[in-house]
Amino acid sequence: MGEHYFDLLEWRTDPKGVLSGTWTSVSSSDSGDMKRTPHPFNGRQDGNSISIDAEPDGMDRPVHGSISKSTLTLDVDLAAQSNTYKATSREAFNKIVGEAEAAEASHSP
Repeated sequence: MGEHYFDLLEWRTDPKGVLSGTWTSVSSSDSGDMKRTPHPFNGRQDGNSISIDAEPDGMDRPVHGSISKSTLTLDVDLAAQSNTYKATSREAFNKIVGEAEAAEASHSP
């Protein structure tokens, strides 16, 4: 598969703190187009703390993190890595992906 470029996390939290959403990974495909692969996820939100359950078609292990201002930082259990996500609109995200897709297409043979 192609190189991984972007992630988009979208979720809703109900009044009891139950979180459900979609993580969309965006990567280049063999044809040079950007391929979007959505993965559902569930978890909990307690104030600024987030926990995401492992899902067969989503996150492959539990993830914990926190929200500070407009930044989400997730720490993957049993891994020495953190991922940081900045708040944005879907339109702004689509624009960034579209620009990357156009750049990728201009470099194709």
